[in-house]
Amino acid sequence: MHYFDAGELEALCRRLGLELVSSTSFPFPTWAGKLFIYNEFWVRARYAGSSPT
Repeated sequence: MHYFDAGELEALCRRLGLELVSSTSFPFPTWAGKLFIYNEFWVRARYAGSSPT
């Protein structure tokens, strides 16, 4: 298992040729992830050049 932070997820999207749409931390802000271990990073991306939905 590998823990990905928001920066690593965004870099992965770029390597895969995806365009980043948004990135957020859920359910708490990133700084709270140190205290709440179930905090997640959500990244929305799309194929570059595809129309937004």
